[in-house]
Amino acid sequence: MSAYNFISKLRNNRGELATVVALIGLGIVTVGIIAGRQLIQTGPRDIPQAQTTDRPNVCVSSTISNKIVTSSNPTTITLNGTPPAGYWISKFRLAFYNLDNLYGPGNPKPIMVNGVALVKDVAVTGSTTTSKAISVAYSEVHKLDSNWGNKYPVNIQVNGYFFLNDGRFSAADPDCVESFSLATATPTSAPNCIDTDGGKNYTKYGETYISGSNSKLVDSCSLQNGVSTLQEGYCTTSGTVASEAHTCTSGCSNGACLGVTPSKTPTKTPTKVPTKTPTPVVNACPAPTNVTTTLSY
Repeated sequence: MSAYNFISKLRNNRGELATVVALIGLGIVTVGIIAGRQLIQTGPRDIPQAQTTDRPNVCVSSTISNKIVTSSNPTTITLNGTPPAGYWISKFRLAFYNLDNLYGPGNPKPIMVNGVALVKDVAVTGSTTTSKAISVAYSEVHKLDSNWGNKYPVNIQVNGYFFLNDGRFSAADPDCVESFSLATATPTSAPNCIDTDGGKNYTKYGETYISGSNSKLVDSCSLQNGVSTLQEGYCTTSGTVASEAHTCTSGCSNGACLGVTPSKTPTKTPTKVPTKTPTPVVNACPAPTNVTTTLSY
């Protein structure tokens, strides 16, 4: 069909063409209405944006409460930071490194427990927290370091980091680096029980007490119904202070029984057995006299 014939046909079918155009327009409007209703129901959606991967400088300073950690003496590390404008700190992290296992001078390797880096995270709520004191117990870091032949670390470096609300975490900063050492706690010696009269000694005044204590149990006398009683202090086998009542038959004074002295069994002097003088033995055969000895050649 030539262009002239096509144009002539369109002129003859203007009504049909108008109808087609109207239907197309109505379809576009209908689609717009449906899309508008859907937008009202679900609300606008943000267009995903690529996450920023840079590590901002957040650290301001850090402090540590003590440099020697034992099973009874933890330490506390405080991290202070300032997040970039428009962001806030959502989590604080302590990362632990073995100062006896180095990549090179001044560059310790991380402590690994079963192949996982040893860290301690503390999350915070709200958008205003910029400082956090984090306690570190002996048991939290006294672990076999699989990055060091499964030995226990002794000298430990701690790096402090800050996580932001957009998922980023801060760059390493020497102002947020601390160190401490692990030590075995010195066992505390058990208190001693002391009795100055040496135990249950009824004839001597004594005082019984626990070393380091300000209280003492003193031996004392009492008289009731004509009976003298001594309260005698002593140390038990378990190392505690105890006392018992002892009747003094001859009276009691100044924390000791009277008239009682330890009896001594006299030592028997052995009887001396006289030494018998031996009787001289007489030779039955008297020596010959005037005997001449002859020598033969």
